[in-house]
Amino acid sequence: MTDRTQDQDVAALLTGFWTGVFDTDDLSYEATPFHIFLYEEAGLIGGESIEPNTFSPDPASELFSSIEGWRDGAEIEFHKRYEDAVGAGFTVRFEGAVDSAASQITGVWTRLGSRPSAERPAHSGPFVMNLRTRTERTRADADKGR
Repeated sequence: MTDRTQDQDVAALLTGFWTGVFDTDDLSYEATPFHIFLYEEAGLIGGESIEPNTFSPDPASELFSSIEGWRDGAEIEFHKRYEDAVGAGFTVRFEGAVDSAASQITGVWTRLGSRPSAERPAHSGPFVMNLRTRTERTRADADKGR
């Protein structure tokens, strides 16, 4: 077997339920927890996330987002697009590294397409995600609502 086959076996291990926290470069803000379901097929990443509403004027207590990206070996990048929340129509890029056990991802997030303002002063910071449950669920299952 080649190293590429071994990489593909490890890649399948990213599919599952993850919990994490992202922080900001502005220390006056508290870290924000989140939950993500990730799936990976042929190096492409997809999924869904949920987090507490810490910035949108929308009365919803939680924010939902879709995840799309890629992974190559230990390198991972995905974009999180907020769904249906007032003031949340932007994308956040997450760039990082997967550990050798495929159970933790660490890196930096950056808000895309917006400039810092009084309402949104922080635009980047560190994040960490930890795998909670591995699953065989695929993108097709997610699209079918399974």
